[in-house]
Amino acid sequence: MKKYGQADLMIFLICQYISEQMKDVPQSQKKQIEERCYNEITASYPTSREWEMIR
Repeated sequence: MKKYGQADLMIFLICQYISEQMKDVPQSQKKQIEERCYNEITASYPTSREWEMIR
């Protein structure tokens, strides 16, 4: 069960990093980066919701 919630944590950390560290980047580009990261993370790791549905 090491992977439980791992995707959720990574998505949260990416969003925090983008909002705090990428202040000079336009909002539209931030949104694209978030979407790309979200897609890559969810492709590799299940979210908590997906883990619950598997059970």
